[in-house]
This record gives sequence, structure tokens and C-alpha cells, in this order.
Amino acid sequence: MSVLFGFGVTFPYGSYDDDDRLEQVLSASLNVWDFSPSVGVTYGTKPIFLEGTEFSAKFFWNNYLKNPSSRYTTGDLLNIDFAVTERWGRYQFGLAGYYAWQIEDDTWDGHVLPAHGWQVESLGLGPIVNYDMPEYGASVKMKSFFTAHEINAIEAWYVVLGWSQKF
Repeated sequence: MSVLFGFGVTFPYGSYDDDDRLEQVLSASLNVWDFSPSVGVTYGTKPIFLEGTEFSAKFFWNNYLKNPSSRYTTGDLLNIDFAVTERWGRYQFGLAGYYAWQIEDDTWDGHVLPAHGWQVESLGLGPIVNYDMPEYGASVKMKSFFTAHEINAIEAWYVVLGWSQKF
């Protein structure tokens, strides 16, 4: 079993115009600080089907500060990413997902927004495939999610492609 502790920070950078919706969508930080402690656990077992089975989960707690331009504050969000995968040679594949729910109301200028502060709840599920390249100290991962449940969130289909490299 392996355990990971982490702390992420998203900081406001680049241009941001509260009146320009396109710029807001394209801004990586949305003019908001986000402090996110996390903890992850991966547990490997004897193979269920092929060469080895893994159960993984990572818990995040996003703490957002107020956007000084719009005076909008997003309530804290909890998120669990999870996967059940099977290893076969250099490949790892299985089912992945996430469940995110907001534990505080969104506010504007200190006032709670309608519909319970627009609190978000979302569940996404889909396949994951990873390919290890130990000779390069690297791996490439692709996962895809479809929204299986949502409240105050969009129904969507996501594809995430990642590259990991040892230095």
C-alpha cells in the first residue's frame, strides 16, 4: 500500500476581465486563489483477472478565496478521484471516476446565492488506460469520464491525457 500527502495552490495570474465571458472561460485561474490539501491511497492485491489489481483513491479539499474583481466566492469543494484497475505487462486499465460535492454556499458580496448557494454535486465514471515506459522513466495515461449524476453542474464528457516523467 502507498500513501500520498499533497498540497496544491492555484494562483490568479494572467489577464482577467470580469465583463469578458470569453476571457473568463480561457483564464486558467479565474482570478481566484485555491488552496487544496490532498491525501491519496493505492492498494495492490493479487490479480483478480490478469497480473495485479489496484484500488486507488485521492481526496482533495478545495478552499477558494474571493474573486476581488467580481466579489464572488465559491464555497469549499470536496472531491474524491478513484480507480479500480488491472495490470497486464506495461498496461494498466480499468474503471475510474470522481465524486465532487460542495460543502459551502457560493456567495456574492457576502450574500448567499439562490438555489442553496448553487452548491455543486457531480459524479463522473469512465475508462482509464495507462502505458508504462520504464526505460524512459515515463508513462502516459488517458481517462475519459461521462457525467453520471449532477446537481448545479453541467452534463459533460471529458477526456484527460497525462504524461508522467521521472527527473
